[in-house]
Amino acid sequence: MGTSKGYHLYVGGNGGVKPRMADLLLENLQADQLIPVIDSVIEYYKEKGKPQERLGRLIDRIGLEELRSHAQQAIGA
Repeated sequence: MGTSKGYHLYVGGNGGVKPRMADLLLENLQADQLIPVIDSVIEYYKEKGKPQERLGRLIDRIGLEELRSHAQQAIGA
């Protein structure tokens, strides 16, 4: 979501039988930071996710802070 200070990146939301609200991963990202952060989230999901596990369930299992820490490393924060 774009704001006057940058972009807020939400992850892990889905609809369906077991809906889940997305979690705020990082705030006030600049446009040039979005792709590296998104790439790092996808990389983490591919490495840590179980077969057929959705990103939201992975976040529930490992904790948002774990994913946030990984994403921050992508931008040197």
